[in-house]
Amino acid sequence: MVLCAGAFGCYAAQGSLPGAQGQGYDLNLSYSRTTLKAVADAITQQVGIAFSYETALAGYPMENLEVSEKGATILAAVFTPRGIDYRVVDKVVVLTRSTRPVPAASAAAKSEVKGVVRDAAGNPMIGVTVTIKGTLVGVSTGVDGGYAIPADGNATLLFSYIGYRPHEEVVGRRTQIDVTMQEDELVMVTPNTARYQALLRRGAWGRELLGEPTIAREQGSGTDRTLQRYMARMGYDPRDLHIVARLDDPETIKRMVTQGAGVSVLSALSVRQERKDGRALVFPMDGEGLRRTIYLAHRQNLACTAGEKQFLSFVQGYYQK
Repeated sequence: MVLCAGAFGCYAAQGSLPGAQGQGYDLNLSYSRTTLKAVADAITQQVGIAFSYETALAGYPMENLEVSEKGATILAAVFTPRGIDYRVVDKVVVLTRSTRPVPAASAAAKSEVKGVVRDAAGNPMIGVTVTIKGTLVGVSTGVDGGYAIPADGNATLLFSYIGYRPHEEVVGRRTQIDVTMQEDELVMVTPNTARYQALLRRGAWGRELLGEPTIAREQGSGTDRTLQRYMARMGYDPRDLHIVARLDDPETIKRMVTQGAGVSVLSALSVRQERKDGRALVFPMDGEGLRRTIYLAHRQNLACTAGEKQFLSFVQGYYQK
């Protein structure tokens, strides 16, 4: 058993070192992208070495790992080029973050990927989060919608922004990746029953189901106001809605819909899992889609940083055009 003290909330693999000189080691690893925990577990399975490390290191990214080594050099081949130090304590290998610079050979595996993120109208988007999928590495777009992030060819960039659909791009050999973000939209969500399946196959729009028993969001919510405006624009009287319940919790509304209590107008993003699992059906409201407004709120008497002030100024100026 491996014991960890002090700040160590550790993961520890069972097994002990085969010998002081590493006799009998024969290691083969091949990963384009994985974590320190996965690598340590694989080494334990192959050669029986026990590891200990801080919990925070479990998700440490290990990239471009191609190792076929024998003997006592396997740990140096795996960990040293990737910024991890190791030492043996009572037949347990203790892993820690290195204070030494990562060797250039490892850094060279990545190149800088640049690009601009725009909305559907072609306007640059500030504050879009761009991350390397599966890691904590990320940046935000600037006032011109631009970003720059180090990434290797196997990486997947994940673009996310409140009120917009997440977007993914595999880097490959590209160093310039421009992205157009698509807004989230409100859709009609129904139980997955034979009746609604037939309507979906027929190509029915969500607006055709506005007379169905409806589980609505609370009055005054952004979703409710957007739906009221939509109905007025389409010539529907909001009083004709057959509302069987009003709730302020989208999760409860989704459960009620999947259980057959009624239909509801919800964010397309919020029902992705229910749609994927087949628990609910999704109808676009019409051919144009029903967009909703996302509100930015901030305290007027709270001092903002220079970056926050710049962001607020940009948003206010952009949406007052």
